[in-house]
Amino acid sequence: MRCNAVAPGVVPVERNRHVWTDPETSAAMLRAAPLGRFGSAAEVARVVAFLAGGDASFVNGACLAVDGGMTAMPPEALLR
Repeated sequence: MRCNAVAPGVVPVERNRHVWTDPETSAAMLRAAPLGRFGSAAEVARVVAFLAGGDASFVNGACLAVDGGMTAMPPEALLR
């Protein structure tokens, strides 16, 4: 049995509409994002599908950040 996790970044979905529809908040988040954009639900779903499939048969106990590089940024870069 394997157990893995996915840690998504900001993905525009209905439950966080207040984040990505607010121009000031959205602009601040995008300035801090290494890829300069929000992710998509499809991008996160593809990582989940990979982890659930045979190509990840030796991946166990992992938490994959699907956040466009946000967790790799030093904290001061996120405050610009």
